[in-house]
Amino acid sequence: MEKTLANVERLHEFRLFGDLSEAQAGDIVAMSAMRLHGRGEVIWRQGESADGFCALLSGMVRLESTSPRGQVKTWRILSEGDCFGEMALFDEKARRATATVMSDAAEVMFVDADRFWAYLRPRPTLLRNLLNHLSALVRQVDQEFSDVIFHNMNGRLVKLLMRLARRHGRDTAEGRLIEVALTHQEIANLLGATRETVSKCIGNFRRDGALAQIGPHLVITDGEKLASWIR
Repeated sequence: MEKTLANVERLHEFRLFGDLSEAQAGDIVAMSAMRLHGRGEVIWRQGESADGFCALLSGMVRLESTSPRGQVKTWRILSEGDCFGEMALFDEKARRATATVMSDAAEVMFVDADRFWAYLRPRPTLLRNLLNHLSALVRQVDQEFSDVIFHNMNGRLVKLLMRLARRHGRDTAEGRLIEVALTHQEIANLLGATRETVSKCIGNFRRDGALAQIGPHLVITDGEKLASWIR
């Protein structure tokens, strides 16, 4: 019972569920399945059937796709308060990305698409929340395409690091530490670039005093210097 009440409270942290009443949040929790996954565990794979979506209650998850030629593209890095797999609400096509746990553990709430739509239809506030949520995702994708068109690789990498620092960072004595531990290859997968190019850019930022590395984590030591690389 206490766990259920805690999950009801946590739903209000999500854009999609933020305007729900306590009773409505309780209904969503009741229709959902709570699942706990460990580091490296696959929640679902690219190509599997899509019958619902997930709300990430804790932990971090990576969404990535692999092309027929073996090229990997990371679409999003998710943390507590994010939803993913929402396209299952609109069609029953296969998953376009694999969802993998990046943290020691991740707790997700799986919501069946058919049950959610049945609950949604007579509740226009929930429908508006869904449209606002999807609109925010479209704006994010639009911004990423704009970055590809208007900025060189240094600029694209800086904007990515700044987004990661805003969403997954914390202030330290050295600067803004990005708590997501990413290899240069994983950063390259986020940008659609090569590891060599990313390593060269990061080396430039470090020599400029804008960026440092503490263990597996990147630290923005001088935000103004880093921003000056956006061209």
